[in-house]
Amino acid sequence: YANKVREEFGPRVADFKPDLIFWYFGFATHKGAYGSLGLSKARFSHIAHFMRQTADEVTDGRLEVVLGGGSRTDLATALIPPIIEVLADTA
Repeated sequence: YANKVREEFGPRVADFKPDLIFWYFGFATHKGAYGSLGLSKARFSHIAHFMRQTADEVTDGRLEVVLGGGSRTDLATALIPPIIEVLADTA
């Protein structure tokens, strides 16, 4: 999944050149969640770094992030703060 984000989204957004990237950040894809695609905390961090880098390169940093999910508060507690750190460039 994370590789597909890089392989598919990256080139498409670079070609399209939007003014803003809109990212729906849900964590149901985390391993063990109901929509599990097996992603780990490290993979979510990788995706966040990629999204931020892509936004910096393509939209001068304009990245709108909407948080989705919430059925697993343990995942929210573990995943959301590190993603905020990446997006705030404090990680």
